[in-house]
Amino acid sequence: MKKAAIIAVFAVQFLFSCSDMINDLREPSGPTPIDLVINIDGTASMSTKITAYRTGLNSLFDNLTAAAHDVRIAVMMFGYEPELIVDWTTDTAAVKATLLLINHNAPVAGVHGDHSATDDSGLETIRISFGSAVNNSFLRTNVGGSGPLEFRPTAKKKLFFLSDEASSCPYFTENRQPDQDPGEATALELADPASGWRIELSNTANTLAGLQVETYLFTDTTTINADLQYSNHAFQSQDADWSNFNHSATLQNLNNNGLDYCLQAQLLAANKLCRCVDIDDMDEANVITNVILQAVQEALVN
Repeated sequence: MKKAAIIAVFAVQFLFSCSDMINDLREPSGPTPIDLVINIDGTASMSTKITAYRTGLNSLFDNLTAAAHDVRIAVMMFGYEPELIVDWTTDTAAVKATLLLINHNAPVAGVHGDHSATDDSGLETIRISFGSAVNNSFLRTNVGGSGPLEFRPTAKKKLFFLSDEASSCPYFTENRQPDQDPGEATALELADPASGWRIELSNTANTLAGLQVETYLFTDTTTINADLQYSNHAFQSQDADWSNFNHSATLQNLNNNGLDYCLQAQLLAANKLCRCVDIDDMDEANVITNVILQAVQEALVN
């Protein structure tokens, strides 16, 4: 019996040793793969923001090109029916080229349709991008293909959302709540927890939280109700150079200023990452370094 016990011990040790050897032979784990969705408000008012957001995003693309990375990018425009203008790609030069051609005042042949004059249904576009709306249709006129955006199972999902206005009523009637009429919500409607506008807001937050999406809101809080729906960058708790974002202090600031139900507050309350930046600041060096590039730092690790 003693001899058998000794043999059994050696057998277990041998198995553990073999397991360690197999692990040692495996390739070292690479950078964290990232699937980055960029939602861009296509309406005419965004024409004054295009220089800032191109600068910020191009800095991101240049860094991804220069570093070892595993980041796929998809770009969806909204205003009228949501439209995919860049399908999943790692070709950052191609994404930059598409952004250079965007026109917020007219359609561009081969790039995008006309998103200039209609309401911008930002919250609906977020849900459509991540496949959680009732109707998840979007145009693929210039990119081809069919079906929804497919995410890699092992990838970390991230969202860059760019808009200078409040979210309007969903484009598709199937995605509207019964009391959501065309146009934008009033402050009273957004303040009512039972209103369809608040339900849509919560549904969007639940989508992002449930899918573990890290969310970056580049918005203009000077427009009516945009802060009630998305957030207000003035209440972000961080250093002056946008570093050291403080999750809990930011949530407290939002709660203290009547924004406890905005998208950022709901995501922070669910312990998910969400940052808010003035869209006009997307070309500032500190925002580029400590927000935009920080968002994909995992993929920039060799």
